[in-house]
Amino acid sequence: MGTSASGGGAGNNNPLIPSWIPFDGGLPPQNDTDNEGMEDGGGEENEGPVTFPIDQPEMLPDSKPESPIVIPANRYTAPRKQLNKFVSSGGTDRKSFDRALRGYSRNAAGSTSGLARRMAPSAARVAGFTQTINLIRSEGLDNTLRRLNLTEYIGKPVVEVLSALTDYIFSDIENIFHDTQDDSLTKQAYANAIVRICETDDIDLNTLTNENIEVMTATFIEETIVQRVFTDIGNDITKKETDIDKLIEIENTAYQIVSGWVRNTIVPEIKAMQLGNQDNLRQNIENIYRIAFDTLSKIQN
Repeated sequence: MGTSASGGGAGNNNPLIPSWIPFDGGLPPQNDTDNEGMEDGGGEENEGPVTFPIDQPEMLPDSKPESPIVIPANRYTAPRKQLNKFVSSGGTDRKSFDRALRGYSRNAAGSTSGLARRMAPSAARVAGFTQTINLIRSEGLDNTLRRLNLTEYIGKPVVEVLSALTDYIFSDIENIFHDTQDDSLTKQAYANAIVRICETDDIDLNTLTNENIEVMTATFIEETIVQRVFTDIGNDITKKETDIDKLIEIENTAYQIVSGWVRNTIVPEIKAMQLGNQDNLRQNIENIYRIAFDTLSKIQN
């Protein structure tokens, strides 16, 4: 979460959706009626190298959003205040973090659909990860590692194998968001997700189940949400807490809170995605982000 130094953070007037994130029509517009107002916002074996995301539709740089995103003024002010209270409490004031999540989800982009669109770079990387894990399940771990020229990781622990997959999941250097801040954010989220996945006792890459893949995908999505929130409204956290170990504990608490709120709503969608057509995987994951932010925007406390 970038705890080495504090910075100015994102400005209230900065565009939430950078110009390099195109809109390709994959995510249907939503009414987001619950978000109105400003409360809290004041293949075959050994075919050769594989590139990821596999079979993802090309992003269209000339595409435009179907409708403009209305960004509320001072959209970060109240959520930042609540996040700072959460950090100042050492992570014990969970209600303040709930309010930060609610205010951020409601107001940061004018709608939860806008926030989901903002997560498009993360959605692409989550899609690549999900496809990679499905490839491992269908072709076997050793065969997949051979295809990826990672034979030295055959027989290695899960943490080493998943870490070795990073270069492939983030290898699409021609992608418009490659090596941007958003990609770095997603890569940090993936590193955190690996740690959490490896803390799960029943994850064996040689015998993956549908439930395993659903949990792994959900963990990655949840981590990207936490990283996005802290990146956007966490610019003062190292002033509120200077101990790195405590900041890591606070981030872990934040993840548990986000996961507690959204896991039950996104896992059924991930399960349906796994059973359905994989051609629109990235768009489906963007929709899962919208559902997650919908859930966070309706937190009551």
